[in-house]
Amino acid sequence: MKKLLLITSLLFFSFLNSQETEDSSNFRNWCYAGGGISFTMGKISYNDFINKSNPDESGYKEKKVSYKTLSPFLFTQLYGKLFMGEFTIGMDYEKASDSSLSHFNTAFTASVRYCRNLNDKVILFAGPGVYLETYPSSKKYDGGGIMLSAGAAFDATETLRIFSTIAATYGYYGVGDESKKIGFRFSAGAGKRVGKF
Repeated sequence: MKKLLLITSLLFFSFLNSQETEDSSNFRNWCYAGGGISFTMGKISYNDFINKSNPDESGYKEKKVSYKTLSPFLFTQLYGKLFMGEFTIGMDYEKASDSSLSHFNTAFTASVRYCRNLNDKVILFAGPGVYLETYPSSKKYDGGGIMLSAGAAFDATETLRIFSTIAATYGYYGVGDESKKIGFRFSAGAGKRVGKF
């Protein structure tokens, strides 16, 4: 996992140092890289098996827990004429109403979205994606699921793009026995145009 994070970070920073050679007005398929922050709130349906000495009392126990997450992240966005793709890597601090379920974890998202250019500076987009939550909270932590997001991007300068998104997520919570998690996320960030594809 550490090697994957190192390789991802090196690729991210190599994008930042790439040079542009063509006029932006003649080329629409650009790659942006940068950073941002997201805030998530939602509910966890936590299931765990209780193994007591009395067989009649053993079984599954379910808890409903609310949570909030604050996450700085790095991203890469690829903009085409009709679609955009996005990949993010971030560090979540998830604070749950049950303190035993609060933790740090690494978070990855990948999504593809339909784009609509309102004008030369504003782009609207929406589409599906997936997310994965893993280390370092626990070696057994393996949450993840699907998401649906929508948002807008604005060209602040010729090479700087600001964006914000809202997303609904649903999937497995990383601990417990088939525990479920649903959330709503707001993200905002800024990125520099770093190349073309």
